[in-house]
Amino acid sequence: MRTVASRLRNSRRLIRRIFTFFCLFSAIALASRVDYIECRVLPPFEEDGEYWGPYDYRWAYRVANILHIDTKPFTLKRFLAFEIGDSLDADIISESERRLRETDFIGEAKVEIEERDSGTVAIVTVRDLWTTKLAPSFSYKGKVIEWRVDAEEVNLLGLGARVRAGFDHTENYDSWIFGAGIPRILPGHGSIDFFHSGATDEIGPTMTTVTLHKGRWRDSDDFIYSAGAYWGGGIHQTWRDGNIPDATYRADDNSQYLGGKFLLSPKFGIGAGMRNARFERNLAGEDRSTTMDFTLFAVGASFLQREYFTDIDVDAFGRTEDIPKGFGINLRGGVNSDFAPRFVQANISHAALVGETFYYANTYYRKLEEIESIGASLHFSTKKILSGRFCGRLAYLSVFQGLPENFYRVGGQSVLRSYRANAQVGERTAYGNLEWRFFTSLELFTVRFGGAVFVDAGTAWDARDGALSPKRTLGNVGAELRLGSTSSTTGQITRLGVARTFDGLWEFSLSSGQHFGTYFRLEHDIPLP
Repeated sequence: MRTVASRLRNSRRLIRRIFTFFCLFSAIALASRVDYIECRVLPPFEEDGEYWGPYDYRWAYRVANILHIDTKPFTLKRFLAFEIGDSLDADIISESERRLRETDFIGEAKVEIEERDSGTVAIVTVRDLWTTKLAPSFSYKGKVIEWRVDAEEVNLLGLGARVRAGFDHTENYDSWIFGAGIPRILPGHGSIDFFHSGATDEIGPTMTTVTLHKGRWRDSDDFIYSAGAYWGGGIHQTWRDGNIPDATYRADDNSQYLGGKFLLSPKFGIGAGMRNARFERNLAGEDRSTTMDFTLFAVGASFLQREYFTDIDVDAFGRTEDIPKGFGINLRGGVNSDFAPRFVQANISHAALVGETFYYANTYYRKLEEIESIGASLHFSTKKILSGRFCGRLAYLSVFQGLPENFYRVGGQSVLRSYRANAQVGERTAYGNLEWRFFTSLELFTVRFGGAVFVDAGTAWDARDGALSPKRTLGNVGAELRLGSTSSTTGQITRLGVARTFDGLWEFSLSSGQHFGTYFRLEHDIPLP
């Protein structure tokens, strides 16, 4: 009897302990739920910071801060990974900070939890950036002068909206460019993008896209989707080597698509998509046209393994960058309305740290109707060496049975800096870049000074008589002075460069923006054809 009574007492103690633990856990969980979200927006320029020289120029910072329109609280809340009533943990807080820093108008972001008499408050503190981007460009290449004037506001009225206008002058034509975008304005993150380019000699595309999409806010999200429509048209130019214009063609495109993916876990997802499209090409001077008119249904699966680390001075000046590492696999295939296989795509990406060197590798295969392409690329960035770091890129791209615009172009600031955009044109291309990006501690009016010493090389292949023929290898060496503001929108880096081709030609350029990135996002792709 004593043993039975002892067991009963022990059972009661265990039940009481379980009940006490449950009540304590519930109280903690309830206390961690967010009752309020408070947003604090700091101005782009620090008015009370140190200054150099005999004159106090901080008045200019005060004037700039007065002219700047702060990001609205509801704009910030659209990028958070939580809402009122949610329970927070370290992962959700980190994800929210990353999403804010990913925008073009937030420099630094911090989310803190504070207990008040009125409840639990999530305090979101951000530092705004100066978001009006001026992107002038001037280049002298191959005895030809080309220039561009481009202006963009990426946080119009503090709403996170983008507007853009520009004028582009090349040897062959002049073009006006207009664009607008409003991200995350609707439930599910809707966006509207409009782009128009009209040229004086009727060469230039016009494109309009409308999209509605929902991505992952946090690892617990189990459904993502995307839907939209695209319209495009206009007269396009084809090119021959040496930036020589060839025949023009008329393009009339329209496409509608929708798709979704269910994430069985944060790592694994399956989904389906549908696309209806019509692509028509009328080649000038030829009694033929190329038309693709199809409706495709696709299914796909993906696997994603991802985590983040932070670094500074990777692609921007004095900025905190959230860099993903891990790997992703995306597979998809599709059939037309007659259930004939007409679409297949496979993509594998991997990003990792090897010691202190970061690399990102990507390879893909894609076939849509008769167009088939394959490609691979490798990007890397080393640890800091002598106040700088080595960054590099290798890429190979190939297309078969492509439309005229699918051919690859070797040249231009993003590939070979001493050559014009269409120095070589072909169905396949391979190129590489290596540069030592260096940074200095010198900072004047929030502008930091840096630079790069670089070498670029690349070539293309043409299909002749059924066989691919390689062309001569193009290349250049050069140096750049780079200026980047720590208080201006990301990517606002001005470059003044000089380069010399392997053949002895000189190139001078003034431009804005980065050449090539050293890291990319890893995400679940929706299986849209």
